[in-house]
Amino acid sequence: TGAPWDIAKLILTLMKVDGCTAQYQSAKDVARQLNSMLLNINPNVTDFDVQTCPSRLRFFPGKLYGRDFHSSKLMDECNRIGTPGGVKMALVSGYSGVGKSALVQYVRGELQGKKVHFISGKFDRLQAAKPLCVLDAAFNEYANSVMQEGPQYIRDTKKVIIDTIQADIGVLIDAFPCLTEIIGKPTT
Repeated sequence: TGAPWDIAKLILTLMKVDGCTAQYQSAKDVARQLNSMLLNINPNVTDFDVQTCPSRLRFFPGKLYGRDFHSSKLMDECNRIGTPGGVKMALVSGYSGVGKSALVQYVRGELQGKKVHFISGKFDRLQAAKPLCVLDAAFNEYANSVMQEGPQYIRDTKKVIIDTIQADIGVLIDAFPCLTEIIGKPTT
């Protein structure tokens, strides 16, 4: 059985079949194309030439689509970190495949150069047997970012961590060994 010609062209476009020359520049272009198809439905055809595919849906790297609310909310929360009454950390959660990682990477890029340590950890079903694997990944990233700041920053961070955690420092190091890079081995 054949599909309507316009639908077949759109399917090929969305599947990024080689040979398509023009490109959609925005969601409005896609909507315009779909509305045009609805108004001009042609009878079914069974043979079509891939080379006549009218356009290709193109997403630009580093750009989020339809996530303005979420990105501005996360940016606002991150900008409040360290302010009086502000948040200490921001967490992002949601179903698999909804774009959490893309959102986090986008906001990370926007916050680059600000006095915020932006760390992330991602749950991996293959590591589900390892408790706290997400926090371990985040602490690894944090330790690496602190180490890149230089000796004085490392000493300042060590002092803040030890003053905050105090007697429980050994428990923290046992759970997250990567922090020994900053704190050193606990003396017990």
